[in-house]
Amino acid sequence: MGCVRITCEAGCKCPPYQINALTERRASVTNITDIAVSQHKACVLQFTTLGPGLPVTAGAGNKFKLIGIVVGAGAKAMRYFGPADDPERLAAASATGR
Repeated sequence: MGCVRITCEAGCKCPPYQINALTERRASVTNITDIAVSQHKACVLQFTTLGPGLPVTAGAGNKFKLIGIVVGAGAKAMRYFGPADDPERLAAASATGR
């Protein structure tokens, strides 16, 4: 697995991020990474592959697979994956005024 650099290209702002997908296990694993970006109605992110993960070893690949993107607001945005009518989700939305 390889590395990827993530940058905000238009609309929103964020510091550059780098994700190294190479693990000690030498196996494909799913990883969730929080990336804080400023709010904007049209945010353009760029994902650039950087080659083999670090440390580079014989036979290391340079594949990086993006499975999905979740958009949320606030520090607890990733916490709620239930249905829209979930009581806990509704209570949190009411508490934040959303």
